[in-house]
Amino acid sequence: MTISEFKNQVVAINQNGSASAVVYLVFKSGEDYAIRLMDVENESQSEIKGFYVNALLSWISQVEEAHDANLEFPKLSVADDRNSPGWEYDLELSEDLQFLSDINCNGEQTKFSQDRDDISKLYGYVAVVGTSTDKMLLFKKHMPVNTFAPNKLCLFNDGTRFKRFTKTIIRFDAKCDLVFWGENILIKKLEVLEKYLGFHDVITREAVQSADSPGLNTLLDGVAKIKEWIETDVSFARKLVRVQRSSPVLGRVGADKVISFIRSRSKFSSKIRIVQTDEGEKISIQSKKSAALLLKILNDDFLKSELTDLDYESKAKDRMDDGTPDSSSAHEG
Repeated sequence: MTISEFKNQVVAINQNGSASAVVYLVFKSGEDYAIRLMDVENESQSEIKGFYVNALLSWISQVEEAHDANLEFPKLSVADDRNSPGWEYDLELSEDLQFLSDINCNGEQTKFSQDRDDISKLYGYVAVVGTSTDKMLLFKKHMPVNTFAPNKLCLFNDGTRFKRFTKTIIRFDAKCDLVFWGENILIKKLEVLEKYLGFHDVITREAVQSADSPGLNTLLDGVAKIKEWIETDVSFARKLVRVQRSSPVLGRVGADKVISFIRSRSKFSSKIRIVQTDEGEKISIQSKKSAALLLKILNDDFLKSELTDLDYESKAKDRMDDGTPDSSSAHEG
């Protein structure tokens, strides 16, 4: 999905007089989720819509500053470590995100009742903006600090006197953590996805499959250690998935050429061990540092300047067309 497509959809919802907004409270107990519809007074409906749409438009402006508006959102599975204001989720849907599909498909939900539901157990909330056939779901993880409960000393001004407020207040934030639209999920805060929404399990399963891929096993003398690090380091797991999905080297460049490249530079050969096996020469990974270095090599992060003949490490490999007259430099991988 391109950034401009998403922006056009938000603008269309904003201009649609029939579009409205409702909010669902999400409660979590153990592994179970409970969804409750907030019964909000009619006068506040239009304010809620504007509250969230304006925040979305502001976010889109940040995305446009970081990326070309005609380009697609960066895919989460192949995103590098550079900061981005947003990603498109392109992995399997974790069980902890299933409640979004439930809300999307089943608009009618049980209304919240203070006699039955404990607001102190609030896990997050979902604002649904749009129409019944064309809508966006905005999820925000709720933090306890944003609940003002009667057991806290909350005072409000009434003329010249301050009085204690004895009801529970929830402070909402228009800056959501992710957006669910149709079959698309856009991520704004990756740390929320990693900590609370089951991303660790999803990326771990994906990384294990990557470790078992023919391309990696052709190159490596065993992947047991790789799998150990996958289980304990989500960042390492993400980098492995990225290499498996988008590497310009793995499965495209022969193992002998990769090994020759490693031997040609002492920075690599001193840290990455080459061993002789019954299947020929392979790479033996003994430490996470050497594994991280190998992933950089497979991601083609080491480039040589044609102008200065110097080697560089670069995560950004924006391709240039041959013969571009205003190119200030050129690199080859």
